Amino acid sequence: MVKPSSSQWLGDLASVEKGFAALLESAPDAIVIVDQNGRIVLANSQTEHLFGYTREELLGQPVEMLLPERFREAHRAHRAAYTNAPRTRPMGIGLELFGRRRDGSEFPTEISLSPVETPQGMLVTSIIRDVTDRKVAEAERARLLLSEQAARAEAERTAERFRRLQAVTDTALAHLSLDALLEASLDRVREALEVETVAILLLDPERGVLRPSATRGLDPDSLGEVEVPLGSGFAGRVAAARRTLIFDNPADVGRMHPDLRAQGVQALLGAPMFVEGDVVGVVQVGTTQPREFTDDDAELLQRVADRLALAIGRARAYEAERAARAATEAAEQRAAFLARASQILASSLDYETTLASLARLTVPALADWCTIDVVEEDGRVARVATAHADPEKEPLLRTMIRRFPTDLPATMPLRRALETGQPQLVPDLPEDHLPRVTRAETLEVVRRVGARSLIVAPLVARERCLGAITLIYSDSDRRYGPADVALVEDLARRAALAVDNARLYYEAQRAREQ
Repeated sequence: MVKPSSSQWLGDLASVEKGFAALLESAPDAIVIVDQNGRIVLANSQTEHLFGYTREELLGQPVEMLLPERFREAHRAHRAAYTNAPRTRPMGIGLELFGRRRDGSEFPTEISLSPVETPQGMLVTSIIRDVTDRKVAEAERARLLLSEQAARAEAERTAERFRRLQAVTDTALAHLSLDALLEASLDRVREALEVETVAILLLDPERGVLRPSATRGLDPDSLGEVEVPLGSGFAGRVAAARRTLIFDNPADVGRMHPDLRAQGVQALLGAPMFVEGDVVGVVQVGTTQPREFTDDDAELLQRVADRLALAIGRARAYEAERAARAATEAAEQRAAFLARASQILASSLDYETTLASLARLTVPALADWCTIDVVEEDGRVARVATAHADPEKEPLLRTMIRRFPTDLPATMPLRRALETGQPQLVPDLPEDHLPRVTRAETLEVVRRVGARSLIVAPLVARERCLGAITLIYSDSDRRYGPADVALVEDLARRAALAVDNARLYYEAQRAREQ
């Protein structure tokens, strides 16, 4: 084997050094070699490009000049520790730090460090890569991820809010009765807003006040007959402002509503309800824990209020239609009843017989029991007909068919009707008032038969009072009211005409016989 000559070794070494220099210059990253004292002994052209220094400015300078000042002290300590305990393996691969350019700007870097022991001491090779683009991309990916997560969370919140809103809508629209829909909606509203108290107040447009119609989580006795004028109180302010309002300071709640604060309410949120552009009420929710209601809460409650307003308008329209239908049916029934009564009254000139039939017609349609009295020619009052819905009580009523004296008690509705020619209405008749409305001789019978409400209508014909018809509710829960008076008056007029016609007929008969 032929050994290389000295000139060959020198030529090879020169070739290696030239190749190494070419490798350093062609490297895509900055390469810096630092001696054991931390001074730069070599830097490639990428180092000049990356940091903005010339190689002449870098050589012999401490490597910390390429670091931001806040990292320099820690770097010196780390290098000193490593120098005192050198390693043969790399000091670090893929370390992420920050570099500092000549103009003072900073940029993120990834650094790989490799130590090499030489006769002159340890050298450390640093391969420095600018990872600004990667960091920007990572930051953008993180931003997009957060944005996606936020969007997903918002979509889930929106879906949940819609579910809760739909639950309110479904519950409210499932009822045609106003009271039923308000009561059924309370728990759905409480769940939708995650609150402890709910109050739905409806507006009385004639008086301009709001009244609680349904509540949950509040003491109903504390509300009583509460009336909230528009512009006053929390609900009144919501209605007057025609927009959502928030009171989330317990002190404000206490000043505005001491009774609610006493029940532990610390925050209030209210929204107006509109039907065809007019405020019809307010939905008010509250919490017994500290809470700051958000704009999202306010928007959700307004949507809830809109759904409730829709259901309220629908329920009111239904109730108005039902009332109108009931009124029409009642009018038809009244017309049919009066037609039947006229038929009975015209069936005979024996008015006592026809009045007895009329009395039986009134029960149980118009009364639990009925009496008809006529004023005879001598001025005395005769009871000519009675009828009861319970046949077993008929005998009791028949005991009262006798001539009454003319001195009926002044407080007796029958006497007032006969004297004034005007109907007498007693909507409620307590037991202890019975002596005032009947004669002493018949008081015990009236007590046994029962009397809770009554109407007395005079039989008036040709401006003369010919008698009276008395209708009485006893055992049933029914009560007479002003709406019943017109029907009974109409019935009394027809009966009076029948009595008058019969008397005229008999008078004519007697005249012919004479």
